[in-house]
Amino acid sequence: REHPNRYPGRFPCRSSLQTAPPAPEELRRLAWQTDQMRRRSEEDQVRVADWSAFSQYVKRHYYEHGIECTPWCVTGRGTPVDKKPPSFPPRAYPPWIAQLVQKVDQLPGIDPSRQMPFESSLQV
Repeated sequence: REHPNRYPGRFPCRSSLQTAPPAPEELRRLAWQTDQMRRRSEEDQVRVADWSAFSQYVKRHYYEHGIECTPWCVTGRGTPVDKKPPSFPPRAYPPWIAQLVQKVDQLPGIDPSRQMPFESSLQV
């Protein structure tokens, strides 16, 4: 792997991770704090500003330990990102709507006789 996790999770059922170093106490504390934040959010005790400030707090701790984000749009889990498929062609209006559109003679743009708000400011 190109970027191995320095602090992988420890699962007792997987013996290959027993050689991993223990996570620093700061990251354990951060895990506890994120759990508390999640529990508070389940009880509707967290505002958007709280989440925003907490996310920056978590990001600072991650950077201190060398954990950085790699956007999926760049890596795509190691595979190229699929391009957007072509859009569907526009469908025809149902007949009853097409009849209404034919009756209404609406020209595109703004009616030149209409006075615009702040018109004097718009003039060059």
